[in-house]
Amino acid sequence: SGIIIISDALDRAIQKFIPAPDYIIDLNSLLRPESMLGFVLLFTAVAIIAPLGEELLFRGFFQQFLEFYWKDVTKAVLFTSLFFAIIHMNPFWFIQIYILGILLGYLAWKTNSIFPSLILHSLNNTIAIIISYGGLDKSSFYIKGGHVNPLILIIAFLLIYVSFNKIKEYQPN
Repeated sequence: SGIIIISDALDRAIQKFIPAPDYIIDLNSLLRPESMLGFVLLFTAVAIIAPLGEELLFRGFFQQFLEFYWKDVTKAVLFTSLFFAIIHMNPFWFIQIYILGILLGYLAWKTNSIFPSLILHSLNNTIAIIISYGGLDKSSFYIKGGHVNPLILIIAFLLIYVSFNKIKEYQPN
């Protein structure tokens, strides 16, 4: 998923102007378990349980309810995404999470199913774990001059572009 890479790049750019406080930076230590059991539990919670619960609640229930009640998909997706970002309780990742929520909401609406948004959400969280746990956030291949490598960013944008063009073409049964 190119979305997490773009989110990471946006986060790094924002932190150049508004550095994150220590308590936010310390959250990253939670993504570095000290044992294999810790990693399995972290992965299960972050890449499976959290996306499942959040997609059922936000896209499966809340967004569909608002789409029906307001008869306005755009408003329902934007409003649901706002609550999605708020429940993550991290003002320094709010923009990135809000954008992710919009993309997940669009995907759920376009496909008329929460399964694609669930898969994207799980993939997004899995890549976040890999970037952090795998040390990519400090790798000279991934990071150039304190920012995400421009080549990686180009690939991420291309992945997003191709994916969403395919989604636009999708016609649910």
